[in-house]
Amino acid sequence: MWVLYWGVAMLASLQIGVRHMLPTFPFVYVLVGAGIVAIEARLTTPRAVWSFRIAVALLLAWQAATVLRVNPSYIAYFNEIAGGPDGGAEWATDSNLDWGQDLRRLVKFMNARGIDEIQLNYFGSAEVDEYLGGRYRAIQRCSEPQPGWVAVSAFWYQSSRGRPECDYRRWLTNERLVTKIGYSIFVFHVVD
Repeated sequence: MWVLYWGVAMLASLQIGVRHMLPTFPFVYVLVGAGIVAIEARLTTPRAVWSFRIAVALLLAWQAATVLRVNPSYIAYFNEIAGGPDGGAEWATDSNLDWGQDLRRLVKFMNARGIDEIQLNYFGSAEVDEYLGGRYRAIQRCSEPQPGWVAVSAFWYQSSRGRPECDYRRWLTNERLVTKIGYSIFVFHVVD
């Protein structure tokens, strides 16, 4: 049944995120566990069994370490092949990475740095005024940010590539990147 669900979800014309695949994950984990048990059962020597168990334990420890490294931004977890959480926005944005969940962390960053105002292009449904009050100026995707602090949601930063005249990378380069808040809000400092 879950294979059918997975197939329908993969072939659907509306592809809006991994969340539609989440119901299949427990079945995948059981299938992988059964595969590990089947492989171990085929091993014939105690040395091979223990080597296999050590390899599985090391892989599980590595997995746990990479997940804990993104704490508390678990939605931003991407494996090392994808570039880890820092490279995740290159592969997927929208609801796979950016739900607008990091406004509170942006405020903490601003307070820690003594930033009174920030230019913001935000993706999400939270009310920005609830978090930032009058401490931000909304910017549009196709306008060059003014000098100062600029925060752009990963979704808008990556999707701006679709129109070269609006591509944020023209103005907000990696050299100007100060930090990534929860991996979903990119913060830049633009100077003249």
